[in-house]
Amino acid sequence: MNRFLARIFMIFAANCALVSVAQTRNLPIVAPRASLNAVATNALISQLFTLPAGAKVLFKDDSGKTWRQNGVVTGAVQTVQAAFSNQLVQAKFKCKHVIPLEEKTGRVLEEWRKGDQSLLLMLWPSEKGTTMFSWGISNE
Repeated sequence: MNRFLARIFMIFAANCALVSVAQTRNLPIVAPRASLNAVATNALISQLFTLPAGAKVLFKDDSGKTWRQNGVVTGAVQTVQAAFSNQLVQAKFKCKHVIPLEEKTGRVLEEWRKGDQSLLLMLWPSEKGTTMFSWGISNE
């Protein structure tokens, strides 16, 4: 599990850099590998859970080697955390761990489980009034 989390954190850092550079230049963020078309991707995601209202996806990757989606939601981290929790509970996921990563900023990592699926969700503040998110899922 420690190697898995270390890998997730490394991938997260790389994706944060990608999002930061793209936002600075006002460029669209494009997934490096598009393994499924947008309709199939949205169908797979809707089978897992529904993103909170107002969530804007900035990056998608269905390779299973990185976060599945990165994006932004209007609201404070605690508000967005509650919105994600509601959606995941409705999709029959159960929260197993909430790990505060940076108490000062409110960055948090959560593990949700449903059967043999483990979903990691990371939330952190961005600009005032917005929260960034990343989530990925693996089968164990």
